[in-house]
Amino acid sequence: MRNREENSFKIFIDMDGTQIDTNKYIQDLLIWIARRGHKMEGVVSSYNILRRSGYSIKNHLIFLGESVNTARMGEKEAEKYFADFSKYIFSDVEPILKRIQNLGFCLYLLTFGDEEFQKAKWQKLHLLHPFFEKTFFAHKGQSKGEIFVRETSSDQVVYFIDDDENWLSQVKEMAPWVNGVQINRCDSQLATGSSNGWPIIGSFEELIKLILERGV
Repeated sequence: MRNREENSFKIFIDMDGTQIDTNKYIQDLLIWIARRGHKMEGVVSSYNILRRSGYSIKNHLIFLGESVNTARMGEKEAEKYFADFSKYIFSDVEPILKRIQNLGFCLYLLTFGDEEFQKAKWQKLHLLHPFFEKTFFAHKGQSKGEIFVRETSSDQVVYFIDDDENWLSQVKEMAPWVNGVQINRCDSQLATGSSNGWPIIGSFEELIKLILERGV
């Protein structure tokens, strides 16, 4: 096992679409919002607008015409309704994180979005909390690349696992020493191989194989 105190090997892992099935969660959330008396078409279209600038349930409800106070209460109701987030965790995540941790590698959560909304989701993922040394919440006005520039250096072995190739490209440009790995949970035919200079995997099982094969 590696000496965790050396902290020379860091694995940063995204949350949405990487560790949790965000598509399923958002689908359930939008249905819940529609049941508050909003047309589904409007709920979906407004979500697509708001998600670009940092989504929150409260802001979504206000956008749909609810008062600030009603939206705040609605957000609290949603928090209770979606209190159990374990059903959204991909089945391979917990066992593989445990294996990686047992090998002595340091794990870090790195996610982007409205800070309160992201933290609320992470708080519900208590099953995953023991695996991560630290959590980073990049938000509007800040990028994931900035986190790597601040928290890592070229003399360390650093991995970054994300489902979004745009973030991987940005990190590669800002911190070229970072080893990017794209995970594709949606299309099994495109889930292996390489693209834009980084490997593409379809599961966390493939992630640990990749790390071990590289002999680090």
